[in-house]
Amino acid sequence: MTFFKSQSLDKIFLTTIFCIVISLVVVHISQKEKRSENGKSTAYNTCIAAGQKIDVQCFSREIDEVLVTQGADAAMERLANVSRFDDQFASSCHGFAHRIGQETYKVFAQGKDIAISPKITYCTYGFYHGFMEAAAQLNGDYKKIAGFCTLIDEKLRGTGLDSSAECFHGIGHGAVEEHDAQEKKDAAFLAHEALQLCEKATQAADRRVSCASGVFNGIANAYTAGQYGLSADSKSPAQLCKDQPEYAKGTCYAFMARVYLALTKGNFSEALTLAKETAELDFMDSIVSNAAVLYAGRYLKEDLDPIILSCRSLNRIWQDACIKGAVQGLVQSSPPEQEFQNGIRLCHMASLSGEEKETCVRELFMELKKIYRRERLRVLCEASKPFDGEYDTCQYI
Repeated sequence: MTFFKSQSLDKIFLTTIFCIVISLVVVHISQKEKRSENGKSTAYNTCIAAGQKIDVQCFSREIDEVLVTQGADAAMERLANVSRFDDQFASSCHGFAHRIGQETYKVFAQGKDIAISPKITYCTYGFYHGFMEAAAQLNGDYKKIAGFCTLIDEKLRGTGLDSSAECFHGIGHGAVEEHDAQEKKDAAFLAHEALQLCEKATQAADRRVSCASGVFNGIANAYTAGQYGLSADSKSPAQLCKDQPEYAKGTCYAFMARVYLALTKGNFSEALTLAKETAELDFMDSIVSNAAVLYAGRYLKEDLDPIILSCRSLNRIWQDACIKGAVQGLVQSSPPEQEFQNGIRLCHMASLSGEEKETCVRELFMELKKIYRRERLRVLCEASKPFDGEYDTCQYI
């Protein structure tokens, strides 16, 4: 299937997209966050340190103040504004969002209403992770904790936003963090116990898988950071996954991609070679996809050709999984409101085949559906019609 009719259409498409992205970013910025002459938000300017870098301690205090005086919604917007104009800070955004989620749970636990808007999806869903970890530690009733995901669905009803999977992923994070340091030293025990908590939270198959993804995300992070005394066996890094229930195996292997990359010092090709030698091949697509998510993030501001070449170097049966993971990685590593712009760079590359472009644009809009309102997706979809030709991108929104 052909996406591009001519080079002139390419130019029209790029011009249209860039204009839309710029206008949407400008509209989105809060009136309270006026930009100064140097182009950065006033929040950023108050915490500039030597060398024109943000003073993290200063900004941390500022976020705490905003959270107390204006609430989580305003705090998340403050994070987003700084991330948009400072590439270095963008990598810290998740951690700040994590803390905002933790503090917001304490307010929620007191029976107070909290503002819920699509902003809680900013910074790779750090808010969910922090909120659910605090809920697990302070509450422990997983049915009640799962009720927060229902509350989010109710408050965001009508926006078209679909982030319930990320909410249950956050519960999985909480299920890991609930355990004490001694229990965390045994990865197999920790996985088993945390999955039991996931099953208390929900019996719905898709949500149970989402919760399991948070469990193995947490364990993989511990492996790569050397937390709790955990370390992966270099001869069989994903042994943990082989003993998991069938519903959890795929997501376990997906997050063990982090371990494979860590063991090979970030070498994408070597990581997947090691995976082929040590993992169950039925789950290689999961490993490939998540490895591509992490791999693509490093090329966010650079030439994307290495991503395409790396995907093409794989066995044909895993190339689609690689393209999907790559566009997901570009979206997830982008500052708020720049996700579409960065993702479409990959899908628009002339070196992609028609089939690869179709895979890329489909996955891009599926990913954006988690973080953009329905009306925003419609605008982007209409603007990308010259891009997709006969292919109906809009069917995914």
